[in-house]
Amino acid sequence: MVDSIIRYIKDENLRVGDKLPTEGEFSEFFHVSRTAVREALKALGINGAVESIPGRGTFLRSPITDVIMNRNGVLVMEAQVTITEIMEVRTALELLAADLAIDRGTDEEIEAVDAAMEDLKKAVLSGNPWAQAGTSFHVRIAEMTGNSLLLKTIDSLATTIGQYKDALIEGNTEMQRHIAEHQNILDAIWKRDKEAVHSAIRRHMSDTERDIKRLVDADTAIHFIIK
Repeated sequence: MVDSIIRYIKDENLRVGDKLPTEGEFSEFFHVSRTAVREALKALGINGAVESIPGRGTFLRSPITDVIMNRNGVLVMEAQVTITEIMEVRTALELLAADLAIDRGTDEEIEAVDAAMEDLKKAVLSGNPWAQAGTSFHVRIAEMTGNSLLLKTIDSLATTIGQYKDALIEGNTEMQRHIAEHQNILDAIWKRDKEAVHSAIRRHMSDTERDIKRLVDADTAIHFIIK
């Protein structure tokens, strides 16, 4: 049903702010129950595609090209965004993940972050592609939160940024800086020190954004998918 409504929006060339048909109208158009329509609109609302306003109706909230269905019928968010936008969101979510990891994570889970840190060191110092190792470090922290949506979002953001990272590190000084920034995050988590981990994450995210902007213009549109 969600897919049918998406096709309808595309076929009718509806734009952001346009009003959608009512539940009853969709029900008659697709020959389905109002309950099926209501649940589909609810799913689209959760994903930010539409907005239902009591007494007024349901309106298109974001370009429908940003919302697609994968083969399993799971909603996937797809958009063109800038490096600045990605890093603003990623910084906020990394800070949240670190707080939750400190509150909820076990020592055994922190040891998994330790292992990811060792993999990152080896990749960076060997000169081999290291972006995946960097992503794994942040994913291990996100796993400690127990929040699957936060985990998936951080994984998607880190993977998107990771496509540029392998071209960034040049020289021993940058290698050591990159390793030290991750180690500072890990040390703060071991100490369960939120103030220290916030400082370490903000420094790391700021440096990452600056480094990537050496390769990509700040206004360049980046293809981003979260699923």
